[in-house]
Amino acid sequence: MNILLLNPPYYFRGSNYLRISRKAIAAPPLSLALLKAELQQEGHAARVADFSLDLWEDVASFFRRLDPVPDLIGVTTLTLQHLNAFRLLEFVDRLTPRPVVVYGGPHVTALDRQALAHYPGIDYVLRGEGDHSLVELVRSLETGGDPAAVGGISCRRDGQVLRAPDRPVIRDLDALPFPDYSDYDLERYRDHSLPEISFPGRLRRATREARPIRIHVAASRGCPARCHFCYSIWGRNWTPRSPAVVLDEIRHLHETTRFRHLQFVDDTFNVDPERVKAICQGILDSRLAFTWECGARVDVADREMFRLMRESGCIRCAFGVPSTDDALLKQVNKEALARQIELAFTLAAEAGLWADATVLVGNLGETRRTLRNTADTLARCRIKGLSAQRI
Repeated sequence: MNILLLNPPYYFRGSNYLRISRKAIAAPPLSLALLKAELQQEGHAARVADFSLDLWEDVASFFRRLDPVPDLIGVTTLTLQHLNAFRLLEFVDRLTPRPVVVYGGPHVTALDRQALAHYPGIDYVLRGEGDHSLVELVRSLETGGDPAAVGGISCRRDGQVLRAPDRPVIRDLDALPFPDYSDYDLERYRDHSLPEISFPGRLRRATREARPIRIHVAASRGCPARCHFCYSIWGRNWTPRSPAVVLDEIRHLHETTRFRHLQFVDDTFNVDPERVKAICQGILDSRLAFTWECGARVDVADREMFRLMRESGCIRCAFGVPSTDDALLKQVNKEALARQIELAFTLAAEAGLWADATVLVGNLGETRRTLRNTADTLARCRIKGLSAQRI
């Protein structure tokens, strides 16, 4: 089957997000690169188009030149870009013959019924992890099977939304193929946001490049925490990949993409400090020249872990800090205390890491006092960067 996978634009008219994203968070979408690799492994012709940095004029031009028309189009949807994801249907509906349309990602996983009810152009929704669901759906369509029987699928039948049972999370992530980045123009994904931190020896080459190509790697999926404000397509499960396979993927991507900066996109990179140390030591042993960053929990702060992270090229570590008020932390079930937050920033700074704070504003119970408490605590922590998200 001929399959096209799409990542919608982030651009909204009147916004400056396009300019910001080019300077800060641009990276080739990992999820679509993974799906492409899995589809090709099954013998399908799969292609990826990333519109995240494009304007609608670019999207229109792409669809005018699209030849041949694919048999199936898959679209990924984050809530941030869900309106743009649905707007892509305007272009898809003009194609002849009309392809099968499949939507996946966190937004439609949570709101599959609404997506199917409001957007008749969507034929199927993949809930949760799409790795196996998409392959099985394509197989069912090719063989005349019943797509509604594929685990994790939502679709319409006789005017009603049918929901197949949820698919269990994938436990053997090591068995998945490495992502295929070959469709991306990697020159578009040069990172403008990295802090200026000097490294000795082999890492000097990587830090000398002002705007290195950035790619994503997932060393695990999910998070074992039970924070009330968080939604995850993996539920409350944490599934790690083995350090050996993670390191094999890094070596493979370094050879095929020549990246100079890597972002671990795990929900929580440091769930198991010993595993983090093994990955860091493997990076050191590989002698590859690149820098990297990750997100981490404050209640798993380990001095030796931070030291190895820094030595292996970690430039930045972002800690999730919904608040520094202990009563509010307990209310949102963060399972961390203010003193642990301060300790994590202190140990990270001692190791030479650039430590950022990702703060949530507006949790139930938030007051001017708790906001001032958080601001004062983070000032003492001497954080290097701040990202505030309003609930």
